[in-house]
Amino acid sequence: MVEQNDVKIDFRDECGRTPLSWAAQYEYGIVVRLLLKCDNVEADSKDANEWTSLSWAAQYGHDAAVRLLVQRDDMETNSKNN
Repeated sequence: MVEQNDVKIDFRDECGRTPLSWAAQYEYGIVVRLLLKCDNVEADSKDANEWTSLSWAAQYGHDAAVRLLVQRDDMETNSKNN
């Protein structure tokens, strides 16, 4: 079994995107929910274009992911992107 601390949950790809931002964009609700339960996930991280997971979920109209993300205390809901 892999412990949570051994996994790079906020691994960034060449565009600065994290697994959470990809899951939010493509409406993988269960993945969003699981990632948000991890202590070491930065829900409000920005990619190379300064988009957050919330930006991606909102852009594509994924209401469930938006609701999950805005419930977080560490989410800056008024941040702006390019």
